[in-house]
Amino acid sequence: MSLEELRELAQGLAAEEEARARADRGWFIKNYCCGYSEATGERFEAKEWPGQIALREAHERAQRVIGVKAAGVGWDWEASWIALHVALMGGREVDYFCQRAENAELWLAQYVRRQAIEIGERALWFPRVRKDRANALEFENGSAVRVYPGDPDAIRMRHPHLVILSEWAFIEERILPSVLGRIGEKGNVIGFSTGRGMGDEFSEVYLDARDEGGKQWRFERVFAGWKDCLNYRERP
Repeated sequence: MSLEELRELAQGLAAEEEARARADRGWFIKNYCCGYSEATGERFEAKEWPGQIALREAHERAQRVIGVKAAGVGWDWEASWIALHVALMGGREVDYFCQRAENAELWLAQYVRRQAIEIGERALWFPRVRKDRANALEFENGSAVRVYPGDPDAIRMRHPHLVILSEWAFIEERILPSVLGRIGEKGNVIGFSTGRGMGDEFSEVYLDARDEGGKQWRFERVFAGWKDCLNYRERP
């Protein structure tokens, strides 16, 4: 086989792999995504934990998902894997909100940026980073992942494909009306949090999903208890 034929074969295999990654989010996550231990920095594979699967499957069924989780359930990791898959599609944007700016920037740096670099080294078809800032990662295919503190006004001029609300119950201001006003009918929302009592926006939307079938806010709910936490499962 000539060098040119080998090159064409490699390009064909890469194209098939990229097509499968685009079409099958679960396959992309299982084969390319990972996490890193906060305690040791060690890399771990994106295992099929029950809590992770529950959030992912809910997002595949519904445009708007709200979840209550036990402390330690790795939904921020799952959110990073979903964000990377959205970025792969090209020309799409993900906005990530949480209450503290330093936590938002940490998620971008340690959860998204680090994986994007590693995936790009393994798969030449994954988009390269074009601009790299503390609060934004922009890819050469026009996609972007941006992070914000929990300020409803921050999204005013934006039209993201996906909004992630991390530890939503701890975002002090009501943020959902601003989010829904910008994403339109085709936009997606994934909101999750550990519990913080009653009376806040998060509990209002969750109870609507649980008790009224999402009649007002059109969210599908998901729950992950302590048994769905990897640390508890391995070190009870």
